[in-house]
Amino acid sequence: MHRFDRTVLDLLELSRLDAGAGATSEETIHLAKFVQQVAARHGFGEVNFTTTLDLSDETVLDRRRIERIVLNLLENARDHAGGATAILVTGDQSEFLISIEDQGVGVAQSERDRIFERFARGTSSRNSSGSGLGLAIVQEHARALHGKAWVETSSSGGARFMVSIARKLPTEANEANEANEAKLL
Repeated sequence: MHRFDRTVLDLLELSRLDAGAGATSEETIHLAKFVQQVAARHGFGEVNFTTTLDLSDETVLDRRRIERIVLNLLENARDHAGGATAILVTGDQSEFLISIEDQGVGVAQSERDRIFERFARGTSSRNSSGSGLGLAIVQEHARALHGKAWVETSSSGGARFMVSIARKLPTEANEANEANEAKLL
């Protein structure tokens, strides 16, 4: 896709999110399996993948939002740091964490909050392609999933992009749906 086309699509997505039109379509998934499938389907299958989740660890999430988060972070690593080196999916009782690492030059401490703003670009990526919207989209989708996105330094000195997502068990989702249906009656 050409850079201009991608920028237009990113702007449309952000305007939909601003308008609240980014409706959530939740379903039961195994987050780690899904993240690994997204990476493989989009040509990032060679990235080292690790998870601490067991095979029965399912949650209720919006697949489209998760795919967009993962894909934007992988593309960001490819475009600005030579590619992602590791994907890690972990979780506890209240949230999941998706971590994507690279071996680039990292992100300066002074830029870590700003790069998640619209049209913001880190100093090290000023000469590379990109609209400065990808990480803003990641942050908006993370917020819609009751989480957040941030960046820290990886053990190799590159960047480690982290996204937290609130954990919702399948039984909680069913109870919420039943409560909403009861309100409608």
